[in-house]
Amino acid sequence: MTEQNDPKKFHTIDGTVIMNKQMPPLRYTIAEILPAGLTLFSGDSKIGKSLLAVNMCVAVSKGEPFLDFPTNKGTVLYLALEDTESRIQRRVFSLTDTLDSNFHFSNERYRLDDGLIEAMEDFMKEYPETNLIVIDVLQYIRPQSKGGNVYKEDYNDMIPLHEFTQRHHNLSLVLIHHTNKSNVSDQLRASSGSTAIVGAVDNYWLLQRPMRALRSGSLYCSGREISDKEIRLSLNESGVWLPKDPDNYKGEILSPVVVGTYLWVMWHTDILEINEKTDKHRSEYVCTATELAEQVSQLMDMTLPANMVKKNLTMYHHQLEQMGLSFENKRTGKRRYFIFNLVPESLRKTIQTRDELPKYINDAPTVEGDEDDGDGMTAEPIVGERCHYPKKGPLSVSVSPFNGNSFSTPNHSRKRRLEKGHDLHDHNDNDGNAPLPT
Repeated sequence: MTEQNDPKKFHTIDGTVIMNKQMPPLRYTIAEILPAGLTLFSGDSKIGKSLLAVNMCVAVSKGEPFLDFPTNKGTVLYLALEDTESRIQRRVFSLTDTLDSNFHFSNERYRLDDGLIEAMEDFMKEYPETNLIVIDVLQYIRPQSKGGNVYKEDYNDMIPLHEFTQRHHNLSLVLIHHTNKSNVSDQLRASSGSTAIVGAVDNYWLLQRPMRALRSGSLYCSGREISDKEIRLSLNESGVWLPKDPDNYKGEILSPVVVGTYLWVMWHTDILEINEKTDKHRSEYVCTATELAEQVSQLMDMTLPANMVKKNLTMYHHQLEQMGLSFENKRTGKRRYFIFNLVPESLRKTIQTRDELPKYINDAPTVEGDEDDGDGMTAEPIVGERCHYPKKGPLSVSVSPFNGNSFSTPNHSRKRRLEKGHDLHDHNDNDGNAPLPT
């Protein structure tokens, strides 16, 4: 008798888990434009795709900005399947004077049906810190066409590459590809082949150069996890692509809910000590979602329902953890509440303790307002502005002034706050930092 296999079964996640689970943050190899996953990088022949690819690989291997965007330093594998060692050397020399063992180059050609995935898996085992692999170009790794359905063949070629990135969550795999010869208005239709190739990848880059005689171009970036962005570029005499516009990188947007929660919990509780030997918390702060929403709403001068506070803290929990706080979302009957604790110091990346907080706060900037206080200005805090959130260095946050344990309403005029002694400018200690409430 033939033994039957067990029937297939879906292992599902219900809505309650989805709404409350703190997911790991998306890893970016290059901030804002290259998250982990599979990326297709297209462009016409001989317009500088490989030059830009080498520039990217060198920048990531050294942890230096790429087109002004910060990178996460890691090991890089550049599969330059059209280049020789001498050509790669010349391109690297045009970019940098030093290069270390983080940068790896190979021009050995393995196809998808002839050991490519296995070779990349072996490299990942040998160099587990790898966060970028570039394949230049895609056509060299594709199996021979069987003359069947083009869309099906294109999609099937992408599946093993996509599955490879899913096994390595911190890896960006970039496939360099050519564009078709027809002029199209939609950038996503510019790549050679069927729409299956673009549809199967997570992110898409397109390098365009209107006239080859002109040393200018643009890089269009789009994807499932990134906002559409077009970066204007210029090609210098050394063959290096440079950004034309300053300040392309605006930084991560800090959630106002996260900022308000951090300030409220840290300023109004005593959860400041941690047992460094055991990494066990010595105190905690507990409040309901409604209580937290009321306090954060008052502090940030926003109307924040409890469910919105809960959703924002769940989505952006990594921001709160980098600032020094972790939380659990609990439910007892109809009562939902938060438990806040300090993150072990080894995991914090920015603000550490309440004593250090003044160094990280900017005075609330003023904006034009209608309130007549004699100077035509109000001190409305700009919260939710894009703030640089580097792995090292201070976090820049705009907050409203406070007095004792009560936060002043942000729409108070500067004049009245000065009269009542609420302004940060007049309440600082000897080092110029505003004192925290006691």
